[in-house]
Amino acid sequence: MAVPTKRVPSVKERLAEIKYSGVFDYDSLYKGVYSWFKGRFYDVHETAYKHKTTPRGAEVEISFKGERKQSEWIMYKVNVDFHIWDMADVEATNDGKKQKLNKARMTVVITMEAVFDYEKRFEQKPFYIKLYNLLVDKILWMKLMLGPVDTLYYEAYTLHTEIKKLLNMETAYSAF
Repeated sequence: MAVPTKRVPSVKERLAEIKYSGVFDYDSLYKGVYSWFKGRFYDVHETAYKHKTTPRGAEVEISFKGERKQSEWIMYKVNVDFHIWDMADVEATNDGKKQKLNKARMTVVITMEAVFDYEKRFEQKPFYIKLYNLLVDKILWMKLMLGPVDTLYYEAYTLHTEIKKLLNMETAYSAF
């Protein structure tokens, strides 16, 4: 009987995708996503920032990656990827005040991941890998799905709702 050498993968899911076209405040969107991560005690990193100017407007790509150690065995990861096309500055009046806003098309993709045994304590020997696979795949799977993974799922959906609020979308509220 062969001893397994691979561990059961973590739970990773593409949670939501927001497509938007219209006028929004780029600065408040950027700061709002960053403060959402900081407000929930995530270590947030901006892993990519590309800004390219084209004749039709600017093209911007931004990636945020947030990590939080939930326990000594589980780590939460939430990633947000913005891709913005044809971004141009516009002036708009709101309650009699002129504001500098941006007009663009964008796609926002939110992914989440629950990493089990992020310190890799069970990778030292083949017996530990087999024990890990038994624990995660057979014994604790339902408890993990209904506990920490479910909590991460709803927490990431609050980020989804927050982004829709920052974009002033009509569907800015969700059941979560």
